Amino acid sequence: FGLQALENLSGGSRNIAIGNLSLDGSAGSENDNLAVGYAALGGSNSGGNQNVAIGNYSLDANTSGDYNIGMGYNALTANTTGLRNIAIGVGALDAPDLEDDNLAIGYDALGGSIAGGEYNVAIGNYTLDALTSGDYNVAVGYNAMTANLSGGYNTAIGYGALDAATADHDNVAIGYGAMGGPVNGGYGNTATGTYSLDALTSGDYNSAHGIGALGSVTTGSYNTGIGSNSTTLTTGTYNTLIGYSADPSANSGTNQTVIGSNA
Repeated sequence: FGLQALENLSGGSRNIAIGNLSLDGSAGSENDNLAVGYAALGGSNSGGNQNVAIGNYSLDANTSGDYNIGMGYNALTANTTGLRNIAIGVGALDAPDLEDDNLAIGYDALGGSIAGGEYNVAIGNYTLDALTSGDYNVAVGYNAMTANLSGGYNTAIGYGALDAATADHDNVAIGYGAMGGPVNGGYGNTATGTYSLDALTSGDYNSAHGIGALGSVTTGSYNTGIGSNSTTLTTGTYNTLIGYSADPSANSGTNQTVIGSNA
């Protein structure tokens, strides 16, 4: 239904096109595609099967990609050969062309110029929207991991979680603003709780659990903070702080252990 809808299809079966120029470039025997919207699935499709495109320009560059779902204006609009991608939201996954197995839900989610990034999950407006090459990231929440370019194996859940890190790996941030600082090279950190580890700029293998836990640490590795507001520690390594507002004797130190509330 619509001007030039399915205009060039020669031998495909079970295709549905609703909207002007929808599925108008298919010149082969594509099967089981659904296109709803202006120019939806309107690319030079030559083998793409079982795709769903709902929204103007959704999946409109697809050539041979299969099993993709694009819902929303410009969703998956640049995809050419990528497989098994799901994009729901205006501009979601609108730049990748060859990548597989990404899930993006939300306005501009995973909307960066991805060149190789796969197996990523982005749920929330602007989540992972700068990603270029990172794999296996999970971002849930408005602006979660919004600055990540090439980092992989990260998990960020919460508004603004891990929102400034660009190339870091294997970090877990759960909570509003958790690990929200400009981390440069952080690896293997775990932050659970609002603003936990949110000042970190460089450091590895830190573990912070509780509201504001290790929230003042800027540089340091192998530190553990359990309990809300645990520490005024700013730099150091191998420190252990357990308890509400547990504070070390030195704000910059090594191998300090403090156990107990307000200790």
